[in-house]
Amino acid sequence: TRYQSCNMDRCPNENGVGFRQQQCAKYNKYNFTDLDGNIVEWIPKHAGVSPRDRCKLICRARGKSEFKVFETKVIDGTLCSPDSTSVCVQGQCIKAGCDQVIGSSKKQDKCGVCGGNGTSCRKISGSLNKAKYGYSDIVTIPAGATNLDIKQRSPKGVKHDGIYLALKTMDGSYILNGNFSISTMEQD
Repeated sequence: TRYQSCNMDRCPNENGVGFRQQQCAKYNKYNFTDLDGNIVEWIPKHAGVSPRDRCKLICRARGKSEFKVFETKVIDGTLCSPDSTSVCVQGQCIKAGCDQVIGSSKKQDKCGVCGGNGTSCRKISGSLNKAKYGYSDIVTIPAGATNLDIKQRSPKGVKHDGIYLALKTMDGSYILNGNFSISTMEQD
């Protein structure tokens, strides 16, 4: 079977809500509740999803580990995963390039330019070798930054140094670790 890309115009920005997230959100109207009686908001589940299940509509409760398979197939044209340009068609993940053309092999370069040569951005690097109790602001990652490679290394001979990377948004809420606790589940 051959497939062809059509209607490749970008969707209007629905306040940053992706296509898969819109599909999960339609189940919010059914007023599912958690064990405490709170109404559940459904968002896409990406972590821990088997490659063969990428084109199913699997949603999880925001802030919880509970998840459900709401549909055996997402709507055609939904990205297979957030880090892929391939799209779901009739429940199958079909290769597509960054130009959104099925069968294309075009890729984004390290600067995030589709079919680019990697010369439109610059590399920024550095290191921090001092530790103190509490949190230290190390770097602000600019909006639109791509190809991030952040590493944490313990001093030689120290297996568990008790130091953890934390990541927070501009408004100060943590999205990875933070508030003196370690994240153990997928973050919203």
